[in-house]
Amino acid sequence: VDKDPCMRLNAFFTAEEAGRLIHDPSILPDRRVAYVLAFLTGMRLGEIAGLRWCNVDLDMQPLGAIDVVETYDGRPTKTRTARKVPIVPQLGEILEAWFASGFERIFGRPPTPDDLVVPRPPYGRGPAGTSHSKNSLGKAFTKDLARLGLRHRRFHDARRTFISLALSSGAQRDVVERVTHTSRPRPSAFDAYITFDWPVVCREISKLVLPNPFAATNATSDEATVEPAGRGGP
Repeated sequence: VDKDPCMRLNAFFTAEEAGRLIHDPSILPDRRVAYVLAFLTGMRLGEIAGLRWCNVDLDMQPLGAIDVVETYDGRPTKTRTARKVPIVPQLGEILEAWFASGFERIFGRPPTPDDLVVPRPPYGRGPAGTSHSKNSLGKAFTKDLARLGLRHRRFHDARRTFISLALSSGAQRDVVERVTHTSRPRPSAFDAYITFDWPVVCREISKLVLPNPFAATNATSDEATVEPAGRGGP
């Protein structure tokens, strides 16, 4: 039972709030990568925590792709089914920078295909390089909301925000649904005949672009200064 159903109905982020969370240099860079994945793909927290570089194709055309797989480290995802999510240009720039230099700045070496995209950092709790728990990443998100003076919402609300903002940006509803949900709760026979070419999926999801209030100060996904534990990392 939802403790506060009224809050859930309004638990979305504005585009400006989402833009701050993924670009503000006061937030640690690895966290911003997790947040941009949530806000620009609609991936669930567990899917982001388990995502590895081998499931990220930055070279696919017309846009790169993330393969959301059925299981992560032997643990099934919520729906136990796979789907493909486009890497829109805004997300692609951040992931490319994170892969090229940001990851190495924190972990002391370049990422390998088997590495998690956003593993636990060396300045937080838990073994560095291992998968975040829902609790650790959720707590980090709560702390960063407070750091920016934003009201409390759940990490999952970033997924809901992606759906809402994509639709309001003009993305086709059925395409957004296929990117975020492998099937309807009650699919009809008609659903089995609905398919979308990859270029169509890329075109529709690319309609969502989040503002970057720090563009003039050259803030990118891996430029924040990494501080040791004591910063409050998970």
